[in-house]
Amino acid sequence: EEAQAGDQLGALVRSIKREQIRRGMVMAKPGTVKAHDSLEAAVYILSKEEGGRSKPFTSFIQLQMFSMTWDCAIQVIIPQKEMIMPGE
Repeated sequence: EEAQAGDQLGALVRSIKREQIRRGMVMAKPGTVKAHDSLEAAVYILSKEEGGRSKPFTSFIQLQMFSMTWDCAIQVIIPQKEMIMPGE
């Protein structure tokens, strides 16, 4: 009857074939969710000792972003700085 963020659930949806959907798709009432293709965030880049990167990176690098229940490929743009060092 109820689910919260981070919960896993299944739903029986009639008139949709299995090949029309993929893992990670969102099911919502029409008009209640707006898709976005960018975001601005303050992040911390793990150092090698913390299990992260050993080398710095610059804008336009392609990385993988992880959240609680999903991950996706992203392109990073670093404002007002030339590069990001691990541990920053």
